[in-house]
Amino acid sequence: MTKEWKLPAPEVNNWKPLVRVGRVIPFGYCQDPTDPDILLPVPKELELLEEAKKHIKKYSYRNVAAWLSEQSGRYISHVGLY
Repeated sequence: MTKEWKLPAPEVNNWKPLVRVGRVIPFGYCQDPTDPDILLPVPKELELLEEAKKHIKKYSYRNVAAWLSEQSGRYISHVGLY
């Protein structure tokens, strides 16, 4: 009798809540309405941020930040993206 082994499926989105350590909420996160010290991930924004990282190789930070702001509906400066 042979045992059949199965590998677990890789996690595509392994984003987890973060503890808030500063005043500014980072792009891709929002404040938990029940606890002001916890930041919850916003999957759409984090997916767009991953895509933006790929665009940095071809375009300027200003252009990618403008694209990311337009796609997400949330402003991010080129300095914030850097």
